[in-house]
Amino acid sequence: MRPEDTAQPRVALVALNAHYAHTSLAIRLLRNYAIEHQFPEANLVLCEWTINDLPQQLLQRLFAIDADIYAFSCYIWNRCLVDRLSEELAQIRPQATIIWGGPEASQDAHHILAENPAVDAIIAGEGEVAFTEFILRFRRDQDHLRRDQDRLRKDQDPPVVIPNLVFRAADGTVVANRPAPLLDPLQWPFPYTAAELDALKDRLLYFETSRGCPYGCTYCLSSLDRTVRLLPLPAVLSAFDRLICADIRQIKLVDRTFNIAPERATDIWHELITRHRREPFRTNFHFEIMADRLTEPSLDLLAEAPPGLIQFEIGVQTTTPEVLRTIHRPCDLPRLAANVRDLRIRSAIHLHLDLIAGLPGESLEQFAQAFNDVFALQPHQLQLGFLKVLPGSPMSHQAQTLNFRWSRTPPYEILASDRMNFADLAMLKDIEAVLDWYHNSGRFAVTVPWLVARVSSPFVFFQQLAAACRTAGWFDRQASQPARAAFLLGFGRSLVAPAEHPFLLARLKLDYLLQGAKDQPEFLDCIETSTDPDRQQLKQLGRERIRAGFPKQSRFRLEDFVFDAMIELDPSQLASAPTPGAEGQMSFPKGCRKTILPAGCVLAGFDLAGPLPRLLFAQNGEILG
Repeated sequence: MRPEDTAQPRVALVALNAHYAHTSLAIRLLRNYAIEHQFPEANLVLCEWTINDLPQQLLQRLFAIDADIYAFSCYIWNRCLVDRLSEELAQIRPQATIIWGGPEASQDAHHILAENPAVDAIIAGEGEVAFTEFILRFRRDQDHLRRDQDRLRKDQDPPVVIPNLVFRAADGTVVANRPAPLLDPLQWPFPYTAAELDALKDRLLYFETSRGCPYGCTYCLSSLDRTVRLLPLPAVLSAFDRLICADIRQIKLVDRTFNIAPERATDIWHELITRHRREPFRTNFHFEIMADRLTEPSLDLLAEAPPGLIQFEIGVQTTTPEVLRTIHRPCDLPRLAANVRDLRIRSAIHLHLDLIAGLPGESLEQFAQAFNDVFALQPHQLQLGFLKVLPGSPMSHQAQTLNFRWSRTPPYEILASDRMNFADLAMLKDIEAVLDWYHNSGRFAVTVPWLVARVSSPFVFFQQLAAACRTAGWFDRQASQPARAAFLLGFGRSLVAPAEHPFLLARLKLDYLLQGAKDQPEFLDCIETSTDPDRQQLKQLGRERIRAGFPKQSRFRLEDFVFDAMIELDPSQLASAPTPGAEGQMSFPKGCRKTILPAGCVLAGFDLAGPLPRLLFAQNGEILG
């Protein structure tokens, strides 16, 4: 890196991510655009930390940078911490200029500047042009942004102002400059340097191929930017090539609706699948899509996607038609359901479906029905979220009109709606927690659906499980994975007849093994620790089979099960299927996406050498008699 240019300001770009695994797209786009427009790279300092870091340590790091400009990227998850750091930084670096940008600052800019004297200016909206012009025009010999702005306004003819900038003028009034023209997509910089791609390959990286959203969903700030701009297909594929060649673990696309142009989306998926077929790679691509916009050709294509390449996040939000109309969200619900079922049956794509609790006009009973509707589609994850009444969003006006109650501090979460009180939402909070523990984690994918089928509905099951967890104090302490499994076993036994207890135990034992756990808790009654003579004999037969069929296998596990029905396992639950064709061993047709364990008494052997178990054999019937 070249030495710092002392004629230009030293600029700290500050991102406070929600988790260490996350990375900031925004500050990298700002940095690279500024560099492309002749701002010296050496004068830009990327500061990327998390909201879990100690505030005092963050403050010390910021102080040590000794920047002329501190630029904070603001979101609902970091707003409170950015507030605190800005206020304290202004005291210990009084000559520095503090600016904010990002969605949390953009829509509330006037209020923030009126209430927070530590903040000198806010970039509202798209930031590349405004940020770059600001730092290029900044003069070190001027104490504050307002002096530079006043000079630009008064001394030049015609007045030159920095677009998208909201600032506090000399007389204390808040001034909003004109909007900046929207950037052409080909002007969006590639965000990552080669060194970053190498250093961050095992973290979650973000990328965008579009900006704007044509829809007007009232809860979403994207409804305020209805101009959709699409990065041309060659540029998308070139960027994806760089990310794949860098061996990035996962890329999350921040496009509001990736398949807003269905043919373009299909072309991109086709290129990814074709490339992976030609030369497999590990990069996973996470897309947020509208499932009702998937076409027949795209569904046929996605059925060919290999496991681990693509995952979809699908915002269902509600299945109550009148609520969808109230929040101005277009959705063909029957088509959405049909397309999700098609993906679930024919493809290996990981599906993450979202619901929002607390929407206007939706009662608890209607939300329960929406929960049941979405759970019936068998998503790998069902995200139960809660309405955020974001400042500046159309929902903020709806919420006031309907006399909602919500937190006035980020993340502005709903406390009571027009149809749900706080007790209803608190109960849904408990359901959210147990849904994450027992369904979304994927750790009980064999047991939970079986138990759900034994009660009146999925919502009732999770409601009862949440109530049991609340009574047992599970929300007040951390719990180990064995403890969670043991609790589910006890809860499940209270739901089913004693005759089904062996089937419940078998499923839970299989789930525990599929998690990659190497221990064998006593409550699972594992064959390896059993002293029963018949099971010891069965164990010996299994070991002989392993030695005969897999002579080089050193780390393996035997287990016996009693299943009431055939068990189908997704590719994600096992490292690979067993070698087909050996006598007494399960065999699978070429291209089969499911691993199948038979009903009845089953002895199975698993390779435990890797992070996930690999099924070596599964046999039932004759040898178990």
